Amino acid sequence: MLNWNQSRMTRDCLATLRKSDRVCDHIVLVDNGSRPEEQAILRDGLAADVRLVQLPANRGFAGGMNAGIAEAGRLGADYVWIVNNDAFPEPDCLDALVAALEADATLAAVTPLVMGIDGLEQIAGGRFWEVEGRNEFLSAVDLQYPVGLGGYWAVGTVPLFRANALAHARGFDEGYFAYWEEVDLCLRLARLGYRFRAVPEVRALHIGQVSSNGSAILFYFYVRNWLRLLRRHCRPDVRNGNTVAFVRRILDSAGCFALHGQHAKARAAVEAIIAFIGREDGPPKWFGSSPRLADFIARHPWQLIRGLGWLERSLARKVVPA
Repeated sequence: MLNWNQSRMTRDCLATLRKSDRVCDHIVLVDNGSRPEEQAILRDGLAADVRLVQLPANRGFAGGMNAGIAEAGRLGADYVWIVNNDAFPEPDCLDALVAALEADATLAAVTPLVMGIDGLEQIAGGRFWEVEGRNEFLSAVDLQYPVGLGGYWAVGTVPLFRANALAHARGFDEGYFAYWEEVDLCLRLARLGYRFRAVPEVRALHIGQVSSNGSAILFYFYVRNWLRLLRRHCRPDVRNGNTVAFVRRILDSAGCFALHGQHAKARAAVEAIIAFIGREDGPPKWFGSSPRLADFIARHPWQLIRGLGWLERSLARKVVPA
């Protein structure tokens, strides 16, 4: 479990894990460089069997979870339950997830049905289309049977992973920092021969996005990391065309945000594109660093969009269907 300045929420999640029908052999809690006062709240009355890993700085979801996975490996874990601190699994959840992994040695990860506080089902995973460069979200019922190659992935809210599969793939790519990292991991695992599935008979409640510092930073990671995903996982002959098409759409969105007074989100979109071009990895160094340039591009994107449209069409003509 990962904590970043949400210590009370994390403690509530720990209390929920205590109610599980199946007792966890070890609980590893990673604090991702929280503020001192949040660290104090986290440590106050922490049970002796909780192994706390204190990181000196925020390494994002990917880096923080990798620290927890490494600790689980040192403890000799066979399975690693990646539980977001805003996810609350029902008591029968872990038992069913372990049974699913034990029944099929090809499975790298399984996920329960995830419900939001609004009572609606959230995504269980999805499918990344390597030719079109797009993503399709899928429900727990859609993923109730094992899937692997073909771009399938399981959501990172509360999945149970096979520990040796995580070691085989070398964990999350910390270059993503946060958002889309579980998609990248699952696509790499699928290439190694592993599969995934959902177990819709059991549930977890997910509050959602308690640590995402507002919509602008979330959108920054969404754009930057989706571009990173396209670069890594699109089929080579369509990679450049799909990347240009996505940048064109994001610039169009930035212009619309600026017209409607959503300047922070417009700047975030432009800065994310600049960060991708500069091959930024990890923490968001470009976010908020160049407001004048980002504002100018966001308010005058149309000439760039026209130029990118020409480039997109030019790249598309070079693709010859098999």
